[in-house]
Amino acid sequence: MYYLAVSYNQPQFHECTTWNTNGITFQPTFQFSNPYGIFIDTNNSIYVADEQKNQVFIWVNNSIQSTKIISNNINSPYSVFVTNNGDIFADTNSEVEKWTLYSNTGTPVTNFNFPCFGLFVDINDTLYCSLSSFNMVLKKWLGSSTAPLETAAGTGFSSAMLSNPRGIFVDINFNLYVADSGNDRVQLFQSKQSNGITVAGNTSINTTIILSNPTGIVLDGGSYLFIVDTGNNRIVRSTSNGFHCIIGCNGGGSASNQLSNPHRMAFDSYGNIYVTDPGNSRIQKFLLSTNSCETTTEISSTMNINGNSSMSSTNVQHDTSPKDLTTTEISSTMNINDSSSMSSMTVQHGTSPKDFTSTFSINQLTTSESSISSPFFVMPFCGQNKIGLTCNISSAPCDMMQLCENNGTCINNNSIVDGYSCSCSQGFNGSNCEIDNRPCQSNTCWNNGICNQTSDTTFECLCKPEWIGIHCEIQIDYCQNITCLNNGVCQPLLGDYKCECLSKSYSGEYCGIVSRTLVIHQTVSKSFGYICYVMIGCICSFFIVMDILKYCFGIDPAKDQLKRRRRRRGQMKKIKRPPQIQKIIYIN
Repeated sequence: MYYLAVSYNQPQFHECTTWNTNGITFQPTFQFSNPYGIFIDTNNSIYVADEQKNQVFIWVNNSIQSTKIISNNINSPYSVFVTNNGDIFADTNSEVEKWTLYSNTGTPVTNFNFPCFGLFVDINDTLYCSLSSFNMVLKKWLGSSTAPLETAAGTGFSSAMLSNPRGIFVDINFNLYVADSGNDRVQLFQSKQSNGITVAGNTSINTTIILSNPTGIVLDGGSYLFIVDTGNNRIVRSTSNGFHCIIGCNGGGSASNQLSNPHRMAFDSYGNIYVTDPGNSRIQKFLLSTNSCETTTEISSTMNINGNSSMSSTNVQHDTSPKDLTTTEISSTMNINDSSSMSSMTVQHGTSPKDFTSTFSINQLTTSESSISSPFFVMPFCGQNKIGLTCNISSAPCDMMQLCENNGTCINNNSIVDGYSCSCSQGFNGSNCEIDNRPCQSNTCWNNGICNQTSDTTFECLCKPEWIGIHCEIQIDYCQNITCLNNGVCQPLLGDYKCECLSKSYSGEYCGIVSRTLVIHQTVSKSFGYICYVMIGCICSFFIVMDILKYCFGIDPAKDQLKRRRRRRGQMKKIKRPPQIQKIIYIN
């Protein structure tokens, strides 16, 4: 069977698995203010979003000192999620930004305008955001910057509706679990389904457990639910036999076995549970106690007699229930120069007087080296700044990763909060040498100019031929003293100029050469113009001569003709028209 890798821990637990009810405060060198969101990856790196400090704290590989603090443009972060490739997604109260361990600035992913009280990225690189202000869960595929926002849950009626949703979880089958805080329940939205199924709390088909304002939800390796029951200040889990409380079962408070307004939880790779406890401004770690229905106690002893060594191992099992056994194991593992021997004895006792049995099993083994393996892997305690099976790996920040940028030198220093300091190269400063103060930057010289550093604080730009200025920002105007004829336009070129002529009728460097066709057209046009001028002059001269003859010399060539026309009109008026007789017939 093929399993898709996820970035978070999903341990396999037994029905009888228990955790130490007294938590250990995960307290770094500073005081948390309001730790809200938490994420632990498969390398046991811890990421905590502190809503009031406006920061995301990172401890790589469960190190003691915080490796990195994300604070740039972070405002009231409520949730954080880390993918397999190391991308860190953090809520900034209005949008989601993506960070990496090696970056000092985030990249905006999408803007929701409201805080995401729950963040999750599924195995298909789809980002889910729990928008409590809109009572819905939105999602967006990260494979394309233009991918639209889609509603994953919170539309419709009854089981499809949400009220103040908080924590979310998406399994590898794309089933969405939502901590429906306002409805005191946990809703399951199966893949591509808009209607939810109540799997815990109010309105469930079979009353499972009474929840009060649940805010966090996690699935283990067996797909069983772990719920942060905030209103009841406890952690509950589901098994095949139903739900039951595992942490904070005696009410809220500040004691080591109590919680106050918990919000999120996460597993490390060993099955330990981390819980954000904002009411007490802390994070509590509850160690895995047993992961079986058999409780085992192991006692080891070693004896050296005359250069020989012997080992005895006794297992005593007490039948406390028809299913559960309590086992006491006494064992010893030794390496002997010459020889070693091992014996074991097992005794079982039933609690019922009728069911008493005794079984003895004695095995003899002679080897040069013997060992006993445990069903649980227990990480050795290596002390400060050491990790690994043989405690040979340094967990100091500078030894775990390259924290100083731009060829800076990382120096471990446990006397400061971050646990390290950076010795920066010339021209760089900042806590991680991330600030570049060199005179020559990528944008110092514009327009493909070359920056030449002349000292620690000064520079000189070697500009291309057509540019001048301190930053090569001024373009040389080669057309300043050039005049193009015939309305031509001067265009500056690379170190030169060119007159752009408005038509094909003009050419030459300054558009001063006129084409033959245009010359002919101009000659013809001028000729017609001259003819018109002559005709107009002749007409005007005629009228002037006529007026001079009439008014100056009394000669009016048109006078006789006018008199004849007047006499003809008078004669026409004197001629009477014959009377017209009209006959009218009356018809009765």
